[in-house]
Amino acid sequence: MQPKQWFNPKTDWWGIPVLVFFLTFLVIPLAWFAVMSFWRFDGVSYQPAFTFENFVEVFTTGGYLRAYGKTMMFSGITIGVSMLIGFPIAFFLTKVVKTFRNQMALFLIILTPFWTSYLIRTLAWVPTFGQKGVLNMVLLNLRFIDRPSEIFLYSSFSTIVAYVQLYSLFMAGPIFFSLASIRPETIEAAQDLGASKFQIFKEIIFPLSLSGIAIGAIFILTLTMGEFTTVAVIGGGKSATIGTLINNLLPYNQFPQAAANSVFLIVITSFGIYLMNRIIDIRKEL
Repeated sequence: MQPKQWFNPKTDWWGIPVLVFFLTFLVIPLAWFAVMSFWRFDGVSYQPAFTFENFVEVFTTGGYLRAYGKTMMFSGITIGVSMLIGFPIAFFLTKVVKTFRNQMALFLIILTPFWTSYLIRTLAWVPTFGQKGVLNMVLLNLRFIDRPSEIFLYSSFSTIVAYVQLYSLFMAGPIFFSLASIRPETIEAAQDLGASKFQIFKEIIFPLSLSGIAIGAIFILTLTMGEFTTVAVIGGGKSATIGTLINNLLPYNQFPQAAANSVFLIVITSFGIYLMNRIIDIRKEL
């Protein structure tokens, strides 16, 4: 018995456009990044070579290591806070709001801020967190502070707040669809057996929402690990992440070093996704 072919052009011809798209826009660019990461930069231009100098610099330079640490910290905090915000929203829409029509109407209202530009939503925090912004003026009027605080803008705090505002929907959405898939009969059967609301949440609702939490976490992880626009606008350059460092290397033709950091960033992100899938088997939960 011959082993089954993974791709048969005669029967799987419909997959050829997908395969071409996948190779053109994902595999080839990533392979090119990997090749360029071994090239050499002589201070003026980059040259084809095969050297590990770029990767050695990543692991031995304190600035890079701190940037990776801060990037992972931002991503982890954003995932955690987004889950704390997104889960109650999804729970309210699916378990408190009874009709599907009202659920979708409220969900569309939640989507309203995302109809505007990503940059506008980011810049909107500047007049809120600035020294003469709304938050400082309120605290001054309430006499909680004596002078405008600088902690709210161009800091790690403002960066994380902007991240949560920008990406929390990517957590709430998957949780919403996971909770919506729980059949009412399952809850009713647990109630008939005498289960309390806490037991129902602990034994049914939360376990069945894990796939949505994992998918949302993967979305936020992949989006925040390479983020640099929000850090530059809201962080003011004081919160250097690996995305901003890579972006700063490009104008000086340091493409090999940028490629090495990009490859390492992909490895870290892929490992994070692998760990999430090991903790929560998404395919099994679905």
